[in-house]
Amino acid sequence: MKSEKGFSLLEVTVAVAIIGILAVAFIAAMIGASRAIFIADEKDTARSLSGTEMEYVKSQKYEDFPTSVPWSYELPLGSPPSWDLGHSLSEEYEDAGYSVVVVGDAIDVNGDSNPDSGILKITITVYHLEKPQPIITIEDYKVDR
Repeated sequence: MKSEKGFSLLEVTVAVAIIGILAVAFIAAMIGASRAIFIADEKDTARSLSGTEMEYVKSQKYEDFPTSVPWSYELPLGSPPSWDLGHSLSEEYEDAGYSVVVVGDAIDVNGDSNPDSGILKITITVYHLEKPQPIITIEDYKVDR
């Protein structure tokens, strides 16, 4: 029986262990890549929603904004702003699982605490409805022109 050739039990055990280690590393890499894709998709959706909402707010007439500052509204949980004329994005936010908080505040350019300086700072923060921390926050300005 000395002429029979094959693998010993030790060689097979080492080969199976190496394959197992490689499989675990491959699965861990796949899980990490899947998580990165999910996070990137979530941030991309939040960026799109915040940009859409910012463009909506900036497209409104300055005199239609509330005179008391700061003002805010939240979609989809709150009611749309009073100047809303068919703002239909709240269903999109709710369907996607996001909440958008819009805050407008006057900029005091003269130092006289005049709440209507003609410049509003608009801050939009997007949250996922299941997470307390914001996904993205953007700021821009609306000028009375």
